[in-house]
Amino acid sequence: SDAWSLDAAAAYSNTFGIFKFGANFGLGVRKILDNTETGILWGASVETDEIIQNTTLYVKYTDGEKAEKIGGADKKGKVTVGAKIHF
Repeated sequence: SDAWSLDAAAAYSNTFGIFKFGANFGLGVRKILDNTETGILWGASVETDEIIQNTTLYVKYTDGEKAEKIGGADKKGKVTVGAKIHF
């Protein structure tokens, strides 16, 4: 049959001064007969534990998705802002 699929993903993280940065990206391509379907996922985050003692502050963007039939969703994603307190 004339069918194939390809999945690829990449993630990056680094520290810039007192901030930790992370990003991820995924791509899926699927060919079935004469139809080609694509899907893209992405996210990012920034966090620091240097501003307030015993506390990690963070901002995360997750679940961004653009898909044409793979998963069938076009999501704007969501932003989460928070703090983790460590004792």
